[in-house]
Amino acid sequence: MNLPFLIVVLLGSILLSCSKGEEDKKSEGTLITQTFFSLQMEFDATRIVLERHPNSSSLHNQMAILYLEKGMERSFMKEIQKAVEGEPENPINYFLLSVYYKEKGMIDKAIEECKKVIEKDTFNPSAYYLLGGLYERKGMLKDSLSAYQKAKKYLPKEEITYYDSFGGAYGLNFRFILDEDIKRVKEKLNKSN
Repeated sequence: MNLPFLIVVLLGSILLSCSKGEEDKKSEGTLITQTFFSLQMEFDATRIVLERHPNSSSLHNQMAILYLEKGMERSFMKEIQKAVEGEPENPINYFLLSVYYKEKGMIDKAIEECKKVIEKDTFNPSAYYLLGGLYERKGMLKDSLSAYQKAKKYLPKEEITYYDSFGGAYGLNFRFILDEDIKRVKEKLNKSN
């Protein structure tokens, strides 16, 4: 069992019990416990299936995600590398790496991986949105604006929820968020000129 994850679960239970009423305490505490055990059950089940199908890139991908959720970064890297080796054309693997590097503050590596996503899935708004944010963090505002605009361009025109190949769901809220990001970057660009 991962000690940092367990500590987070316990702290969450304590905080919830301090801020909720008696009925809320029971339901929230149960939810946290169920989430913890659901993650562990999914982890165990995926590991068993992966032992039976060691060449499955999608299972290595899933195992990588579970390791990351458990805070096991070395194991994440090992599994995601196996997923990439097994399916080098799958953009999801590079997307996960990009998000991982972003969270670690390794922006250049995150950009590099995000560009691989776009090479393999040219019209994916998730990838352009992530890239826009990465460029913005580096102060590359023109590139950021371009990426955000492409993310918006590749959203469908219909006012329906859209699911990209990564399972990301977009609708009116995402369009609004993109508009706000584009507006913010334009304002930054105008201030710098």
